[in-house]
Amino acid sequence: MSTPLSTSPELLLIIHNISKRANVKSLLRAALAFGVKTVFVAGSPKFNFDVHNCGEDEGGGGGTDGEAKRRKDLPAPVHDAICGGTFKIVRFRKLRECVEAAVQPPYRARIIGIEIAEGSLSLDDDQNHLAEIFLGEGTRDEEVGVSNPNHLHPPRNVALMPGNEGTGLSEAQMEYCSGTKGAIVTIPQYGGGTASLNVNVAACVVMQRFVQWADGQGA
Repeated sequence: MSTPLSTSPELLLIIHNISKRANVKSLLRAALAFGVKTVFVAGSPKFNFDVHNCGEDEGGGGGTDGEAKRRKDLPAPVHDAICGGTFKIVRFRKLRECVEAAVQPPYRARIIGIEIAEGSLSLDDDQNHLAEIFLGEGTRDEEVGVSNPNHLHPPRNVALMPGNEGTGLSEAQMEYCSGTKGAIVTIPQYGGGTASLNVNVAACVVMQRFVQWADGQGA
């Protein structure tokens, strides 16, 4: 049985190589629903992540119909959370820049990818197994030279990275998972309905399991 943590890891989300605008919107809504406070975006030039008119009525704004539609890329609850300071989106041109920022302070994240791949870890109900996925190694005091076995070093955070709708995680994405001492997880299925889940559905399953696990760690 794993020892409860005094501070649980924080969950972050990386959006990269997600093709459909509807899926980007759904991922942002899901992140907000599961308590994510920071979303990293690498690329995605066709999606408008800009926030407009915080605290103002957008109904009287000018601009073309096309501009108005692009302003609506952000779901309203996400837009409001950004304006309220409880949610932020950090943008990068390239995935490499995104990962470099995610692993450095203040985020200190391990990258957890979602993919059906050889060597991936199954997202099951075992708490020790979930700790292996979400906590990883190198967080216990005995690994950092602290003698008190009851005191735990603050764990690294978790940046969840779902793959593309059709091709899944790229080789580069999977290498970033292993290079940050993260992991690649797969969601067990119990029927023969589909080869893989929708990207947002898969991300929601992993985020829910993370929140459930993290809440138990603080018990």
